[in-house]
Amino acid sequence: MSTTNTAAEAGGWTPRLVLSTVTMVMIMEGTALGYGLVNTALPAITTHFKTDQEAGC
Repeated sequence: MSTTNTAAEAGGWTPRLVLSTVTMVMIMEGTALGYGLVNTALPAITTHFKTDQEAGC
């Protein structure tokens, strides 16, 4: 019988947990970047299409 603990048994970071965390962080950062880009472009978009609607309802 072996007494050596693996990372999963010891409560450490497994490759699957690291990959999942990195993936979630990248999705959240991409979403934030997308919102930032659209928010920056909104004044030019409203001017181009000659609308008088408020942005960010």
